[in-house]
This record gives sequence, structure tokens and C-alpha cells, in this order.
Amino acid sequence: MEKTCKKITAKEVTLNYFSYILCPFMLISSFLLTPNGIGINLCYFKYLHNMPCPGCGISRSMIYISHGDLYLSIFYHPFGIFIYLFSCFITFYMLMPKKIKVSIETLMIKNDDFLFTTYIIFMYSFVFW
Repeated sequence: MEKTCKKITAKEVTLNYFSYILCPFMLISSFLLTPNGIGINLCYFKYLHNMPCPGCGISRSMIYISHGDLYLSIFYHPFGIFIYLFSCFITFYMLMPKKIKVSIETLMIKNDDFLFTTYIIFMYSFVFW
């Protein structure tokens, strides 16, 4: 049984455009910022509860990857590498010709059960690490 593409909603299109802006911005920022940070605590969760949230350290992890220090990147957040690779994929995906995009989307549709299971495992590991 062959799977077909579903109709994309306006909310999904907005999310796509948001990720098309956010991912290149994160990559460029990770090259420009220093690993020491800017001296301001941006984590509202940590400010309120005085404990780190599941995402604390991802920015610094991505900065260390961009500066070539894989060990410190993993030290600050083990999932920073996955977020960095995902950001690279989205950034390059934006620049690909439509023919290649269609083949990638077709491959993703054929493997949607595997991708969904991988996503659930990733999110569970991310939150409960």
C-alpha cells in the first residue's frame, strides 16, 4: 500500500518558515558567539526554579561544536550534536533544488513509522537524560 502526501495546513507552513529562519540563525550565531556566553542567564525555567531545564547547555554545546571542541560540546549537552546536525540539514535543505527535496520527502513518507519512533525515543531521552 503506497502512502500519499497529506495536505499541508497554514500552521505547518508557518512552522516551516520559522525553522527556515531559526536554523541558519542558530548556526551563524554559534560561529560568532564565544563559548563563555554573554553573561546573561536566558533560561527562565532556571531563574524560576533554580535548577536546569532539559535544554540548558544546548546553546553552549552548539557553540563548542562550531569552534571545533567536540568533547566540551558533549559535556555541556549530549544532544547538542543532534540539534546542530538537524540545523545543518534544515539549512542545506532550504538551498536544495526542488527535485532533491521531493525525493527526500518521499523517502521520509515511506519511513514515517521509523522516523516517528526515533523522534519519540529522542524526545524521551532528551527530557529524562
